[in-house]
Amino acid sequence: MVSWLLALHILGITLWAGGLLAATLVLAQSAATESAARTTAAQPARKLMRLLADPGAGLAILAGVWMLLSDASGYFAQRWFQTKLVVVIGLVALHGVVAVLAKRASAGGAFASKQAWVLFFGVLAAVTIIVLLSLPGRLVM
Repeated sequence: MVSWLLALHILGITLWAGGLLAATLVLAQSAATESAARTTAAQPARKLMRLLADPGAGLAILAGVWMLLSDASGYFAQRWFQTKLVVVIGLVALHGVVAVLAKRASAGGAFASKQAWVLFFGVLAAVTIIVLLSLPGRLVM
């Protein structure tokens, strides 16, 4: 495996997860503000998605696919990798939900603070599982 591809993959995951976690925290805090200030308070969440999470997701996915194409080595037959792909698909779905919520909130739409916290912990759990599955020596499976 080419080490610079792995470095790009890890950088992408870091940006992606950081952007998603920060955006959900901003959304949770903006939901707790008064309705008049909620739109302004939610604007940074949308910026975080566009500046960190979106490019990070693209970089992580592109570098990951590139690594697979350069050396598949039977990854698809390994359970840890199959589980990781399922979790990544879930993270992509969470990304979409956070992006829609951030867009709606920055346009003045209402949402519950509880929704943002559930998304925050969902993203945190998905990223933790991905990291654990990717560790050398495989702690899981």
